[in-house]
Amino acid sequence: MITLISDIDGTILGDSQGLFELNGFLNENRDKFFIVYATGRDITEMHRGLFTEGLIMPDAAILSTGSEIYTVENGIFTPDTEWENTISVSWNKKAAEESAEQTGCMITQGKSEKFKVSYFIEPSRADEIRRMLECRFKENNVRAKIIISHGKYLDIIPENCDKGKAGEFLIKKLNKPAQSTIVAGDSENDVDLFESFSQGIVVGNAHSGLRLAANNRDFYMAGAHCGYGVLEGLKYYMQRFQTV
Repeated sequence: MITLISDIDGTILGDSQGLFELNGFLNENRDKFFIVYATGRDITEMHRGLFTEGLIMPDAAILSTGSEIYTVENGIFTPDTEWENTISVSWNKKAAEESAEQTGCMITQGKSEKFKVSYFIEPSRADEIRRMLECRFKENNVRAKIIISHGKYLDIIPENCDKGKAGEFLIKKLNKPAQSTIVAGDSENDVDLFESFSQGIVVGNAHSGLRLAANNRDFYMAGAHCGYGVLEGLKYYMQRFQTV
């Protein structure tokens, strides 16, 4: 069985016909895939994707940029408390928020998540803001990870978590082999997935940050965008697995 760990927005979603074709392929081969969504969405936004945006039901989900893991059975999402306990050891959300406020150049996204704080930033100042925030973290003894994607979204999460680490934790816990795991993504907050796994699909519409990180490595660089690109990559890997 193939484990597919895929981002949602800009990867599976983004082209309605591509989503239709990808869903059809996955449904036809449902017994061959263990499907995991790995996304910055929270659980409410995840349900919206399932019930109003056309996503098929997964077997598990990595939400809030890797800070939450859920297993799914009969449509019921059950949080993984072991993962929460693992990443909560050094997490201080209040201190992270105070450090962000001290920069004076970040606008909150208005979300309230236990292990993630999210902001809007000015794209032209992304590198500068990262450096400023890292300095504040050092001064305030905040142990956290900064992830900037699309040049304008900044997430602060516990230092020992991201999509890749969550994916590694999940497949190890469920006894899924890494060699039959395929990841898929389109932006910088998917880089950690590609650092954690050796097989991946970079969709045709991927941002430069992910393309640079995946360059000169054995990943599939799809020509097609969004769902079509994921489908293109899955067909490539399925054929490759059959010849091994």
